[in-house]
Amino acid sequence: MGLRLCPYRAALLPSGLLLLLMLTDAALPAGRPPPVVLVPGDLGNQLEAKLDKPTVVHYLCSKRTDSYFTLWLNLELLLPVIIDCWIDNIRLVYNRTSRTTQFPDGVDVRVPGFGKTFSLEFLDPSKSSVGSYFHTMVENLVGWGYTRGEDVRGAPYDWRRAPTAATGLEGQVYPCLCGTGSALGGRGQDPARPGLRRQQPDPGHWAPEDPGAAAVCRLHQLAAALQLHLGTQQGLRAHTHSQLHAAGLSPLLPGHRLRRRLAHAAGHGGAG
Repeated sequence: MGLRLCPYRAALLPSGLLLLLMLTDAALPAGRPPPVVLVPGDLGNQLEAKLDKPTVVHYLCSKRTDSYFTLWLNLELLLPVIIDCWIDNIRLVYNRTSRTTQFPDGVDVRVPGFGKTFSLEFLDPSKSSVGSYFHTMVENLVGWGYTRGEDVRGAPYDWRRAPTAATGLEGQVYPCLCGTGSALGGRGQDPARPGLRRQQPDPGHWAPEDPGAAAVCRLHQLAAALQLHLGTQQGLRAHTHSQLHAAGLSPLLPGHRLRRRLAHAAGHGGAG
């Protein structure tokens, strides 16, 4: 309906809930694997909340908490009656004046573990099997020589909200990518430099209903500013494909179809 979408959105959506970016640099030391940034889909990472509410929907609901607790995913909060408390805490309130979403009065929600993989590996901090998400993939990456928090990182976000509401993302992404690039021999830039600021994507190219795709767009722009490149844009390395097939993870990266769509999107990157 007249939206200008980021060229990578259409190419990455067929991969389902998994959005995997492989960021490579020609200056990486020989034998060092390209760093990987994992961007989850909707419901794909933990959320935490802290309460100081004026009212509650049920007498069993907590009105105030001294610290942050797991809002997503905690199976105990989905029990009958208690689920009403959870719905009241996780919902968003739309402000018709500012046309933005806000947290309910007395509810503060944060996204834990940016740059780490734990909040993506396990949606339930108790490591319940039902909440396991990226764990199998990260375990395989570790087996191939990757290290959590160094060259394999997570980029969780508040998947309830539109991309334009993701304030503060730059402050988290810059040090994450700069640190990763420097640790692996990449050529970093000062994020305060105007040249880097100009690399930020135009919000008009985001799909307001798809914050995950917007996160991919922004990570790509920031990576480009750090002189990194999307490995998938040039085609995933042959040995990586072999490892994915051996690990049974090939369905997560739809092969030549994804590369063909990325190439097509790159060819139309200048279009509005």
